[in-house]
Amino acid sequence: MRRPATALLALTGLLAAVVACYAPADLARSPLTSPEPTVYPSPTPTSTPSPPLLLPSAARAMHNGDYVSAASLYHQALAAPLDPIAAAQAQLGLGTAYLRGGQYENSAIALQALLTDHPDSELAPQAQFLLADALAGLGDPIAESDEYTAYLSAGTVITPYLNRWIGQALHQGADYEGAANAYALAAADAPSVSFEATVREELALAYVAMEEHAAAVAQYDAILSLADAPARNARIEYQAGQTLALVGDDQAAYARYRSAVDLYPTEDYAYLSLVELVDAGEPVDDRQRGLVDFHARAYSPAVQAFYRYVDTYPQTHLADAHWYTGLSFLYAGSPALAQGEFQILLDTHPD
Repeated sequence: MRRPATALLALTGLLAAVVACYAPADLARSPLTSPEPTVYPSPTPTSTPSPPLLLPSAARAMHNGDYVSAASLYHQALAAPLDPIAAAQAQLGLGTAYLRGGQYENSAIALQALLTDHPDSELAPQAQFLLADALAGLGDPIAESDEYTAYLSAGTVITPYLNRWIGQALHQGADYEGAANAYALAAADAPSVSFEATVREELALAYVAMEEHAAAVAQYDAILSLADAPARNARIEYQAGQTLALVGDDQAAYARYRSAVDLYPTEDYAYLSLVELVDAGEPVDDRQRGLVDFHARAYSPAVQAFYRYVDTYPQTHLADAHWYTGLSFLYAGSPALAQGEFQILLDTHPD
């Protein structure tokens, strides 16, 4: 039982002898001492960039879409002493970063601080414009319109657009008269036909909300007098009809619906107008009805309408009745019926 201990002592002695043989002479004779630790220079703490560097860094973060970092950098800049120009820039940047990040309340606070602290800054109009956006995000359309108005008073080349936005904000806030006035200003200074048409349509809706239906219809007529745009005009005729129906002028309403059906058969609002006429029991030309139904993908009613048209005018009907009937069958999944109708077209209208 004592052999392991004896063997261990023998191995220990052998190991000591080997180390003594192969170690340097001075090491063998000198007692071992702990090595001196290597001294490395202490790291220099990274200092916060100075305010002049923080602003460009924040702008880069904003450009890269990192609005959280941008807001943090603008906050750091505002915590340091800044001259009035740099302070206004930082407040505007902070408000913009919050706005783009969807933090509307923080954005409004930052932008309002700029307007309070630096009311004469050249950045104040821009802050008012952005503040209007922030207030819109907070669901305060009346305050939004106030800020747009303040921005407008400073002078801007986008006056008609601002007047339209003011109108939209006031309309949302149920100030329909104020909205109508703003829309009218925007329409009077419209930069394009399409812009004018859009604003006049919004103006008409404001008049409808005020129950000034005649004024609304006048705006619809003004839109129709502009350059022809089938989709828009079909919608306007339909809306004019709806407005006239509100005051009980059914015959005038039917005339508007019929204009949409006759003039713009390929448009969606022509189909809605057709539905109004059919539901009211008003007569509609069957060929025109078939065209409107076909373009609205109502293929079965289209076939029936074209059949009635051909039966009514067996000798004088137009060839396209067979063409559209065949297409209706084809698109509805009946190729054999489509082939038969196309053959009738060839047989009866060879030219």
